[in-house]
Amino acid sequence: MEPDMTLNELLEQIEIDSKIDHNRLDFEALSIPSLHAKYYRLFAEEARILKSLQVDFAMEKKAATHYYLGKAPDEEYQKKPTNIKVLKTDIDLYLDADEELQALAKKVNTQKLKVETIENFLRTLNNRGYAIKTALDFMRFKAGSL
Repeated sequence: MEPDMTLNELLEQIEIDSKIDHNRLDFEALSIPSLHAKYYRLFAEEARILKSLQVDFAMEKKAATHYYLGKAPDEEYQKKPTNIKVLKTDIDLYLDADEELQALAKKVNTQKLKVETIENFLRTLNNRGYAIKTALDFMRFKAGSL
């Protein structure tokens, strides 16, 4: 599983790994540690990517703030001229509308969602043994041996 997978690819993989073969509960119980390792490794990598994106966002936000306040290097204004003077009280309005900053914010938010999705699946995996035991107990109950 690649750490640069899309959110949809991650969800598809989780859907596949969530299925439990009721005819092979012993195999399913034994596969829990390897699934946990697989998703923990992915969690660690995706969390690292998230931290990196958050740093990039903070740096971009600082640069955009300096740009809109007129404090950026002259080269910035030659590349991207502006004819307005932004007041400090209006800076959030301009930062919220900055296309480059918002594109990076979307990446951060998508990455956060990926990390949260993996965290939630790891919690599900932690309870999988209990679910398998409950299924086995129910099968025994249905068979009349309790």
